[in-house]
Amino acid sequence: MDLAIDRLAHEEISRWQTILVKEYDGQAALFLLKKLLQELRSLQRITFAELWSDQEDSCCFINAHRLAKSLLTKSWEELHIGVWSDVPQVWREIYAFVSLVFVCTDVSRDIEEASRLLDLAVLLGTGSWKEDILICLEYLDSVRTGCEFLGSEAKVQPQLSRLVTDDCAPPSDLVTYPLPKRHRPSLETFFNQYLSPQIPVVIKGVATEWSCVKDKRWNDIVYWKQVAGNRLVPIEVGSSYMSEDWSQQLTKLGEFIDQYIIQTTSRIGYLAQHPLLEQVPSLMKDIQIPEYCYLSETNSLPRIHIWFGPKNTRTPLHYDAQHNLFVQVVGWKYIRLYAPRESSKLYPSEGTLHKNTSLIDDIEQVDTEKYPNFMDAVYQECVVGSGDMLYIPPGYWHYVKALDKSISLSFWWT
Repeated sequence: MDLAIDRLAHEEISRWQTILVKEYDGQAALFLLKKLLQELRSLQRITFAELWSDQEDSCCFINAHRLAKSLLTKSWEELHIGVWSDVPQVWREIYAFVSLVFVCTDVSRDIEEASRLLDLAVLLGTGSWKEDILICLEYLDSVRTGCEFLGSEAKVQPQLSRLVTDDCAPPSDLVTYPLPKRHRPSLETFFNQYLSPQIPVVIKGVATEWSCVKDKRWNDIVYWKQVAGNRLVPIEVGSSYMSEDWSQQLTKLGEFIDQYIIQTTSRIGYLAQHPLLEQVPSLMKDIQIPEYCYLSETNSLPRIHIWFGPKNTRTPLHYDAQHNLFVQVVGWKYIRLYAPRESSKLYPSEGTLHKNTSLIDDIEQVDTEKYPNFMDAVYQECVVGSGDMLYIPPGYWHYVKALDKSISLSFWWT
């Protein structure tokens, strides 16, 4: 639980000094950062639990909080000027740092507001302070659980407590050109027959042992609300990210479940491609990293993202540059794959933003006059259910559609 704010702040500010002054005309921000560091050096307690539980009202606490508030406002403005991809990384680092200090020195002890600010720091900041912020969020979750903070938020009508019913089954006539299936292939078999030649395959019998699948834990709405109901997450609203009606919004996971999962609305909301297990580390105990991911050239851990949405969510036809183990946890999804050699028939987008995505938004409703070669493209397909794992090689085009309420995970690695 240690938060070595003084030591880390000194290292960070020393590095930020050159960047702010030379590149971003940030003399005023640097001046405030130096003053903030002086106040932090006066603090005796360095753990978040101590800072949070002690009703400190010393002058250095108050001054540090005021300075952090000013810097929080300034860095927030910098993050929202112009195009996000053009935001200098230094402002993302400063935003994460001052968010942490702001919460640590806030004597109001507002758990909900503190969690919101720290979640924003995780979503908008950089990795420099992520470990410290996640420690704080974990502590706040324990405090919230202890005082039954969730209360009515965690209450769900019994008939709505499950995302899908036990008798839920996919349509039987969707697959004409099936992908191969293997039951728990050994590492050697997977490497030689699929990974090395880059051939997709459906893997059975691996994820079925995970708690989220075996115990149907992730099929329980109450569980989601208790574990992460108050956590801020980015939601995609619209039929797909290539559609004109697409937009994004930040909302609490519990509110997303209420609005888009439990209720039926005219617009589709999708928690898509989000590192929720990194944001809420307690969820990691519900899964296991597939051993196939350790066949990595870089010895790095895979990036894990969640896909959580209602029926009919779609991911347009696209490809990824990394190996992907796609694991279905709850519900059913239809997936169609095209080999890289079919690319010329799939009409890739010419823009830089979605250059890995086809111009054809919905392959089930294709304008053949506009895209005449598409119907000649050769493909394979599958329907994956709870516990199924699909290996998607780099460069393989794939289209994904949820056949009911659904939760999936992607494990990307190189």
